[in-house]
Amino acid sequence: MTYRAVADAFGLEKFRKQYQLGIEHQLILMHLLFSELVEGEPFISAIECLRVVSGTRRDLFGKRSLVGPRGRLRREGIVQAME
Repeated sequence: MTYRAVADAFGLEKFRKQYQLGIEHQLILMHLLFSELVEGEPFISAIECLRVVSGTRRDLFGKRSLVGPRGRLRREGIVQAME
């Protein structure tokens, strides 16, 4: 079995392909899942999620669309936000 065949067999990889998620989307989702599992908190601020994928404050502001209303995670209904 090749590496690609093994990767394609994982549920996370299927999910990533189905929703066409990039690495930053995946990191945000992993952060949300980790927080819920370890800390018991199903809610995290958008800023905290963006800190995971941003190196600088300027980078953080540039990536706001990742968690914004038109961002893929919210548009696809993967993540919900309270406004």
